Amino acid sequence: MDFEVKIEGARELEQKLKALDGVAQFKAVRRAAMYAMLPVLKKAKALAPVGEYEDGRDGGNLRESLVRKAVRPKGLEREMSVIVGPRKSKRGDPFYAKFVERGTRNTPAQPFLRPALESQGDVVVERLMKQLRRTLDKLVPPNG
Repeated sequence: MDFEVKIEGARELEQKLKALDGVAQFKAVRRAAMYAMLPVLKKAKALAPVGEYEDGRDGGNLRESLVRKAVRPKGLEREMSVIVGPRKSKRGDPFYAKFVERGTRNTPAQPFLRPALESQGDVVVERLMKQLRRTLDKLVPPNG
């Protein structure tokens, strides 16, 4: 999946980030990234297929299991990602999400995660920059 992004004002934001200590930097970026990925989560939930049980009950376990989560790769303290995907819950373990997304030999793919991200890419970047700017303006005085 390729995205081309042009970010205006990034140098100013980078300078403000550098004015913060490591913990404050991480919190500012995490907050902005979580805010930015909310539209992807909402779109993924809207696109996730919902099955129906034979007794008439609605499924929806996959849709309800979708969450945003900030993660840090082990050993890389200066890196962080926000992922959107399924999480175990009281309703069950949606281990089958990958089979729904990609399909299997016997079942056609019903993509919902990739299309959610692809359709919201521009919005994610816009929201990331907006929230990062808002947070940094509160934490770092002008010319700080």
